[in-house]
Amino acid sequence: MFHPLQKERGQILIIFVFALTVLLGFTALAIDGGMIYADRRNSQGAADSAAMAGAGLASQYMEAHGVNVFNFSCSNVEVLAGMNIGYAEALARATANQVSGLDNNIADGHGVEVICNEVEDFVEYHALVTSTASTSLLQFVYTAPVHNTVSARVRFHPRSNQLAGNAIVSLSADCSTGNNGDGINFVGGAGIIVQKGGIHSNSCIRATGNSSAEAYNGGIHYGTDAIGTDHFHPLDPGPTAVRLAPVIPDPVCGAGSYVKASGSTLSPGNYNGISTGPKDTLTLQPGLYCVRGDFDMKGTVIGDGVTIYLENGSSKINAQAVVQLSAPASAAQVVGNALPGVLIYMKKGNTSGIDLLGGASSRFAGLVYAPDGQIEVGGGADLDTNFTVQLVANYVRVHGSGGINIQFYDAPVLVKLPSLDVIE
Repeated sequence: MFHPLQKERGQILIIFVFALTVLLGFTALAIDGGMIYADRRNSQGAADSAAMAGAGLASQYMEAHGVNVFNFSCSNVEVLAGMNIGYAEALARATANQVSGLDNNIADGHGVEVICNEVEDFVEYHALVTSTASTSLLQFVYTAPVHNTVSARVRFHPRSNQLAGNAIVSLSADCSTGNNGDGINFVGGAGIIVQKGGIHSNSCIRATGNSSAEAYNGGIHYGTDAIGTDHFHPLDPGPTAVRLAPVIPDPVCGAGSYVKASGSTLSPGNYNGISTGPKDTLTLQPGLYCVRGDFDMKGTVIGDGVTIYLENGSSKINAQAVVQLSAPASAAQVVGNALPGVLIYMKKGNTSGIDLLGGASSRFAGLVYAPDGQIEVGGGADLDTNFTVQLVANYVRVHGSGGINIQFYDAPVLVKLPSLDVIE
């Protein structure tokens, strides 16, 4: 006798076969996908390690051999030596991580490329690693080998200074009209030359009259506008989208009260103004001077290893004054709470001015910083080899009939230590 369910006998077997196929597919995806992912992670770790090791050893070599932003070039013997040492270290590190066959050709996706960029001052190590992942079940449906290609890029920037090697910087983002507007203004007959450094304005640069500006090994750049470009050298100063911002620690003043300055020699401390008359001579001992009021010099002032912190007053250095002032050249030379490389620091929010009008016998060395104020430099006499400064303010004005030659590479300004940046 025929039973109606006999028609459906054997269907469970067909369903089981399809289900088993799906289950095997998911199993293959899980197993082989995990193996492919693990292979990629191992390759990425090897590439990262190679790029970091190469850039790191190159950084150590160049730092030990005096390479900095001022002498950095792709033809510098020490730069080339450091690049080669770093390349060899990158290959050695890859080999230690079971990656072989790397060379200096990355066209095949397997190698280490060393890039030198002397415009932006960096050496980059670019490691590409291509590996073949092992599979268990995928080969039954996909016979071609499965490759992973990963990339790692690490850049080494040599030792430099704050604000990208610029000796004169205006921090203002806006530029108003007139000689007292924001930005950098060269007026009158002033001529300024920057050796081994640049001139940068976040807003505008203006040059009028017979004034001129030259910046060797650094260039002249502005953010919004330039007037009188025929006064500049190089003749093609360029606009830039980069807006510079310093990272400078605030001075830490002592807890003592603020006292009146008296005598011919002062010790570091808190003062209600510091001044000298035309015939006075004042010696500042090394350290930090926190000043509420003006720092007004008409006579002679001498001080090495000093930082002058203007909390609410201005700094006026008369053209007839004889000034011999320098910041601590390094952290090792700091006394007390002085800041290495910082000569004059106008407190944030203080919109007063700093006037550097000393004569030819004056000497200034270090960073002069007025983030919300202005700096005026000039006079009737030349400020030449003794002017080793970095001028950073909301507004900078250079005027007078004398010439100014900033020997920036000798300035004891705040340094930016060598850095490694992971790009990829």
